[in-house]
Amino acid sequence: MKKEVLDFYLKVGAKNLNISEKLVEFLEKGDAHLEFFMPFEKKKGELVKIPCEFFYASRVRGPYFGELHMREDVSSNDMQSLAFLNVFTNAFFDIPFGGMCSKIGIDEDDYTVWDKRIILREVIGKILGTEEFGNFVILPGKGMTIETVAIIYDEFLKQVQTPFECILGKPPEIHGIEDFSDMFSELVIFAIETMLEDSGESLKGKKITFYGFDEYSDTIMEKMYARGIKNFIVSFEDANFFKVPEEVRSKILTISEEELVSYETDIFIISETAKEITKEKANFLNSAHVLELKPFSMLPEAEEIISRRNLNLLPDIFTRGILNLIYFEEYLKGKNRCKTGDIMVEIKRKFIDVYRDTLGIGIAKNLSIKKTAYMIALGKIMKLISVKGV
Repeated sequence: MKKEVLDFYLKVGAKNLNISEKLVEFLEKGDAHLEFFMPFEKKKGELVKIPCEFFYASRVRGPYFGELHMREDVSSNDMQSLAFLNVFTNAFFDIPFGGMCSKIGIDEDDYTVWDKRIILREVIGKILGTEEFGNFVILPGKGMTIETVAIIYDEFLKQVQTPFECILGKPPEIHGIEDFSDMFSELVIFAIETMLEDSGESLKGKKITFYGFDEYSDTIMEKMYARGIKNFIVSFEDANFFKVPEEVRSKILTISEEELVSYETDIFIISETAKEITKEKANFLNSAHVLELKPFSMLPEAEEIISRRNLNLLPDIFTRGILNLIYFEEYLKGKNRCKTGDIMVEIKRKFIDVYRDTLGIGIAKNLSIKKTAYMIALGKIMKLISVKGV
């Protein structure tokens, strides 16, 4: 379904920019797609063939930038869509990188940490030797950790020290971000506050629904609690995943997943394990503000309904932008030994500028914020294609 959602917003953007379908089809083909099986001796005498797949998109934007997953349940279509989401996100926020998405098809629970490091090292070594892929920056995806990626990069970049230095291939004097989850969660809350501020509201006293759960949910909830939020709503199915202090847990109301969408709250956060938002759910959604943390979680017809109902939506391209901006600012400013606080200030400034520009253009063109964002990103990519004569 991810590809169908992406195709929809591509077509809407192309129509509003008067871009031919052939150019859009050219963009969707990507730059390189590599599939191979890597032999690995799992136990003595037990040889397995591990499926690996890499998808790179939009070479016109320079080095490729995206996540590598260690999991089996990522389809080729999903990988292509996630690679293009990185392309659009980077273009939208003026990050001069293309996009990529890759997978090593293993069940991480079936392999030891040492096994996974060996597998990753071998796979990266093979890709680094593949001329058609060019330069790339690998980010940890599902089934991976920053530390695991760091170990692998250390095989090729002996000088590096901290995980972020390893990921980004920078010399050891560069400052690394120590707590990515803390930083991302803080910026997500800042994004919510920006959305509320533009509606003449504040975060104080708001009720927050968490639909689904991901690796940042605990930290976001704890930070909101520290800001005085005392009402959280989660489903029975997700409640056990939250590992927050008891004082925070005491403020959680658990209800059935069926009730969750229609339960009246102020902010509705769609996280990684959430089911997709269909038009039926959109009709019953009872929150004034919606945050799409999970990419492609909202079907186009649902987004149309939310827009008609005048609910405020912060789409996936903005939340993915926060992730990519953190990595990029660390990459860009590392040589200056910048502090995390400096990066935060720069990302907040960039986010506000892009968010408010998008709102203004959307109002002028009578488009929803999500359609406007993808249209802007597509326009920036097409300008690069035109300039480079691709």
